[in-house]
Amino acid sequence: MAIGSSDHHQTTRFRSRRNSVDDIYQELKEQILRFQIPPGARLTETQTAQKFGVSRTPIRQALQHLETDGLLVIRPKQGCFVRDIDLESMRHYFHLREYLEQMAVRTACQNMTDHALQSLAQQWQPNTLALHNTDNLLEQDERFHLQLARGGGNQVLPRYLRELNGHIRLIRYALIQQDPHPDDLAEEHFNIVQALLERDEDMACRRMSRHIHLRTSALDKIDLSGLTPVKPTQHDQLN
Repeated sequence: MAIGSSDHHQTTRFRSRRNSVDDIYQELKEQILRFQIPPGARLTETQTAQKFGVSRTPIRQALQHLETDGLLVIRPKQGCFVRDIDLESMRHYFHLREYLEQMAVRTACQNMTDHALQSLAQQWQPNTLALHNTDNLLEQDERFHLQLARGGGNQVLPRYLRELNGHIRLIRYALIQQDPHPDDLAEEHFNIVQALLERDEDMACRRMSRHIHLRTSALDKIDLSGLTPVKPTQHDQLN
């Protein structure tokens, strides 16, 4: 499936922006991560250039960046395709994530202040979030984990978590879309923070491990044919 160039509103919006290579790269990346350009879709330089109102040169460079990110596959004489979701690779990323998140919990337990932890607990009080907004919930979830990583004081860990998030964000959108109990996420986060407030490092690690395991096991049940596009929102920068 190739993306078309018939949507006049979208084309006008793109042309109103500064269409540098980075602008085009970021826009395409967001559309891929939100399923607006679905897995397996074919991207042609000509059609994409028409959509953005630019020449093919910046499009080619943006597509190459997306290939480096692992979001696109460039096949000789065939074109560029959005990478299909490889569940086995996703499992490997989730296993790596578990190790990184446990490190985040241990350093947070040792170094985060009670005030910072109490603020996190307040944000994740069960039944207080708008949990039916898939896009918003994932952004809040990523922010929670990065706050723990930053709070622990390791300056390298947040960067690695952000990089890992880029690899698994597509599948995590899908998991949240198909989660029959999204409210559980708030309770799991809240319980992790409670263990940290008690300075019970082992308990916090067990709760974090279970939190990640639940998402990893959900990969076995996911219906990749049931993905729906996520509406664009004001995406918070997680720097």
